[in-house]
Amino acid sequence: MTIDLLLNAFTLPFMQRAIVAGVVIGIAAAFLGVFITLRNLSFYSDTIAHSALAGIALGLLFHLSPTLSAILFCIFIGIITVAIKNRSVISLDTVVGVIFSAGLSLGVVLISLLPSYRSELFSILFGDILTLTWWDVSVAAAVSISVIVFLLYTSKRLLLMTFSSDFTFVRGINGTRLDYAFFIVTALTIAVSIKIVGIILVTGLLILPAAIAKNLAKSFKQLVWLAAIISVVSTTVGLSLSFILDLPAGPTIILVSTVGFVLSLFGRVK
Repeated sequence: MTIDLLLNAFTLPFMQRAIVAGVVIGIAAAFLGVFITLRNLSFYSDTIAHSALAGIALGLLFHLSPTLSAILFCIFIGIITVAIKNRSVISLDTVVGVIFSAGLSLGVVLISLLPSYRSELFSILFGDILTLTWWDVSVAAAVSISVIVFLLYTSKRLLLMTFSSDFTFVRGINGTRLDYAFFIVTALTIAVSIKIVGIILVTGLLILPAAIAKNLAKSFKQLVWLAAIISVVSTTVGLSLSFILDLPAGPTIILVSTVGFVLSLFGRVK
């Protein structure tokens, strides 16, 4: 009975859109998450996600596309983060902490000015992947392909920056420009992922597959491939469980990934 229900679910248009969007953005997010975890930028991804609340609120306030306004605002936050980091003596963590507080506060204030949209707050916070349109899926696919191409093109330089910024300078690599590009790409991915798992949980979509893969992989190549595979499996299983058990899709996907992370800790034991 459950198998029949699940098979029937995959024939439904909204489930098909959810699976396609979840898989394509999940692969890009997992690939990006590898570099985020290696560079210890998990807090930055959380900051971008929470700042997106202000971007969405601005879109609703001025009757613009919330997705587009979130993308533009997240990119703006990414640029501001790198600019302040390069022009200040304070640490990146402190810069990100300041932006996190300011971005989230601005978002809450703007949302408070939109009483007619408060009913949509749950989907903004926790995602609503089952309401995606094919246009949303197309945007997710375009962003995912762009992110993957960027990471494939810059992966060696990003690894050099991760482990030795001095060596990057010696090799003649423009670290500042690469930083801007990486932070912007991260912001773009997060903005598009919000519809899948929401503002609160989007960091999990980025770092959990990479964290699981890091516990199991023995090389960087394995790390990337495992993260992508784990993301696809977690998304598919999470969506299936959410449909069968009538649970919210975004949180269910993250919980499946969390279970995978716990299991990977045991798999790491020699």
